[in-house]
Amino acid sequence: MPSVRLDDFTCGISTFSNDVRMLLNNAAYSDVTFIVENKPIYAWKGLLCARSEVFRAMFFSSLRESAENTIEITGMSFSTFWRVIEYIY
Repeated sequence: MPSVRLDDFTCGISTFSNDVRMLLNNAAYSDVTFIVENKPIYAWKGLLCARSEVFRAMFFSSLRESAENTIEITGMSFSTFWRVIEYIY
């Protein structure tokens, strides 16, 4: 069986982080919508759960939000919640 040297392969710069950011606030790929100050923020539960214990608890517990796809956020401004979601992504 022929051996393969890793030196023979070139790998371009990863686009993973840009690809993931494409999911941020993209209604076409979202499975949850947060309503903050009457404005939607579209997100993906899988990514939120993978990156945040708070969202993991929200979506995989007996909380009401675990069964909903539209969640109203109160007590936080749109810009603050947006920054939280943006950081997670």
